[in-house]
Amino acid sequence: MARQTKYFDQMRDGFPFTAITSTRAQMVNLKSDTGIFKPEFICIFRNKTIRFIYPWAELHKIGKEINDLLLKNQKLIDELIQTWQRKYQLLNIFCQDIDRLNLKNLSDRGLVSLLDNLLNIFQNQFSIPCLVEFFSLHNEQVIIKKLIKILNKRNELKLLPDYLTTLIVPTKYSFNNEEELDLLKIAIMIKQKRNKKLIEERLRQHVDNYFWIENNYAQGIKLKKSYFVKRINRLIKKDNLRKKLKNIKDLSNKNKQRKRRLIRKLRLDKKTIELLNLIDIFTYIQDRRKASQMKTFYYLQEMLKEIGRRLKLSQEEMNYAVHYEIPEMLLKRKVDGRMLKERMKYCISIETYRNDKYKYKILTGGRAKKFEEKLFGKEAKKKISDLQGICASQGVVVGKAKIIKTIKDFSKIRIGDILVTSMTTPEFVPILKKVKGIVTDEGGITCHAAIISRELAIPCVVGTNIATKILKDEELIEIRAHHGIVKRI
Repeated sequence: MARQTKYFDQMRDGFPFTAITSTRAQMVNLKSDTGIFKPEFICIFRNKTIRFIYPWAELHKIGKEINDLLLKNQKLIDELIQTWQRKYQLLNIFCQDIDRLNLKNLSDRGLVSLLDNLLNIFQNQFSIPCLVEFFSLHNEQVIIKKLIKILNKRNELKLLPDYLTTLIVPTKYSFNNEEELDLLKIAIMIKQKRNKKLIEERLRQHVDNYFWIENNYAQGIKLKKSYFVKRINRLIKKDNLRKKLKNIKDLSNKNKQRKRRLIRKLRLDKKTIELLNLIDIFTYIQDRRKASQMKTFYYLQEMLKEIGRRLKLSQEEMNYAVHYEIPEMLLKRKVDGRMLKERMKYCISIETYRNDKYKYKILTGGRAKKFEEKLFGKEAKKKISDLQGICASQGVVVGKAKIIKTIKDFSKIRIGDILVTSMTTPEFVPILKKVKGIVTDEGGITCHAAIISRELAIPCVVGTNIATKILKDEELIEIRAHHGIVKRI
């Protein structure tokens, strides 16, 4: 790759095992489903974090291919959605089957087989929702250009951020919305002193349904009843539970109504309406994809823990192995502990998929460092006073920047801070409720940060590319979201 290539560069907590589990699906499985795929994927692992690296030009190219494929064939869209729904249901059923097993009682071969089956089922359902990133990336600019043309004629260009928000905001509940609704209902039951046995049953069901909501690429845990009880106790202390419940319940219908009214007002053409509907559908599927990841990572971590126990390796060491290495490690007891230790310090995975052949390699030490330097070159430090991005949620706000690169940084957030991060994911939700603004390196008008900021009604600028590299902790900044500007004060 050329040194001057511009890259999509996204950082989050994680390890090679879970990262490569997901990236492979965007190569092999996505091609099987659609004929479109990523030919190469690079991940840099350092200090228990991942940097997903991919050339922007290639992302735009794939986005156009997907756009051309889907917008000309409504039947294919319906088939893909139905296929994904079947695969998603199959994954949920398989996870329920795993719950009935005692992993310690399985033979080595049985454990390897179970891991293989789970990964295959997970990757099969993971690929189709990956279309949303490419599709949205390409079509965000199409929608923005269309709106600018319409609003210029109406002399309403200043309303672009408002109108864009209304047209792009999801009309379906996210899994976070659903979990919050269900928890509020239990809190109201307790406050009304309803039947204790019924409350206990609802709480048990809630734990079963949402035990995975804190998981990510670096964590696969099963939340206990006590976690949800603490949250319920905090809710009970509030007086507006029914109002909050109604607001969340009404959110979907209100978004639909506002969107319909604006479409009629702007007299959008059929093609643009189809595009908006498709983005809405894909945003929902993307949300379910994230839920499937968070849930599956629990079961994967449980299996890695058991494999590690048999091989006398820590769970962290196991997370630096790759799925394809597990059979030889467990069945033949061929374990390269030194290699795993090297990867834990710093490593780079390079995956390729060409001529229907998937290959991967992992570089460590000097080879990894040399590859990274060749990839990025020496980044020049510039004095930058203003950052330009995309308005995801309107508003103007001033506050202290808090740079959040990993989940371990969450403790830095205080009420009223401005969150600056590479990209938000569902595990950010608890701290997002504390901040009064969001700035991200990556993303567009349909990314997670854009969606959640509109739900919370706080200013948000996404796609700055360099915010986490330029801004400093505690630095006073101003978000002028209408213009997509972040100003250093």
